[in-house]
Amino acid sequence: AANVSAARAALAAAEAGLRNSSDEVSLAAEDAFLSWREAYAWLDVAKSSLDAAEARAWLVRKQYLAGQTSYFEWRTVEDSLITEQNDYLSAGRALVLAHAAFVRALGE
Repeated sequence: AANVSAARAALAAAEAGLRNSSDEVSLAAEDAFLSWREAYAWLDVAKSSLDAAEARAWLVRKQYLAGQTSYFEWRTVEDSLITEQNDYLSAGRALVLAHAAFVRALGE
């Protein structure tokens, strides 16, 4: 009788541990999915910013070549374009890493 009670207690503890582990895995997968979705949104924003910076750079480049703006204005816009390009690349990298974390959280 004592062995049966001990076995039942061990079984109950094991089942509780399994439920806890299952909950932890589910939460980790959900967090990873939300991070992936956030990274995708960041990539979308970075792309919009890059498109705007490219348009601005094109315009200021033409103005500079026509003598309608200063070198400093042109240089500032070109630096801004480089920053936006780097931000877009960083966002793409973050998206890939977030996807990998999500796949890992799923156990694949």
